[in-house]
Amino acid sequence: MVAHARMIKSWWGQEARIVHLSACVASKREAAQHPELIDLALTFSELRQWMNDEGIDFDHIAGHDSYQFEPVMAKGGLLYPLCGATEAEGGELTTIHESSLPGIERLLDKMPPMSGRSVYLDLMACPDGCLGSNAIQRRQQSLIEERLVLEDMAAGRTRIDDLYALPYIELNRQEESPHPVNRFVPEGQTLAALDGLGLPTQLQQVDCNACGYGTCRRFAKALSRGEVPKEMCIHYVRSELKSKFSALLGHL
Repeated sequence: MVAHARMIKSWWGQEARIVHLSACVASKREAAQHPELIDLALTFSELRQWMNDEGIDFDHIAGHDSYQFEPVMAKGGLLYPLCGATEAEGGELTTIHESSLPGIERLLDKMPPMSGRSVYLDLMACPDGCLGSNAIQRRQQSLIEERLVLEDMAAGRTRIDDLYALPYIELNRQEESPHPVNRFVPEGQTLAALDGLGLPTQLQQVDCNACGYGTCRRFAKALSRGEVPKEMCIHYVRSELKSKFSALLGHL
């Protein structure tokens, strides 16, 4: 989740808003530990309830036949939710699989001295892996059927689309977040920046997002910090062109 959030930020900038959807309730805690990267984490059951409340049924939304939810064709990643699907690369290590917290506790309590040997532990907190999470939607298939479906899909896929270039994301680096005090913009400066853009009132602040900052106020704060030029605001550019054109007509 954190790696994907960094990848999205590298594509769309720090103003991108990121919501993580998964079966894992633990993602909520991880998202809270990285508020600079992830705005919200929702479980599948919460998403389903949200869509039910809004009266949205994706199965009845007409779409293009070539549409696919995943931007790239995952292969091994499809098996991530399954207990026992992860194997050490090259098969050089002894791999032990366990799922459920009680099972992990029993495994670690009886861990013998390794005497220089290496063992790879593939541990998952929920019974049967992510598919056994209490935050996933209720199963209509058995665990065996779900596993066979995922394995068949993974076996029939290529590793990745060669035409789709993913950026390299350094996972071990510390996130360099500006100090919040240095990012703070007083309300007076924000209002002055909005006035300079010709957007002094809320009615004029249409939040068109053409600048990429989502709202006029966010752009005004970035403008006050000297991070962007005025010309990134379409409303400002249009007003300037209109003023110059009117002056030119008057001169003619």
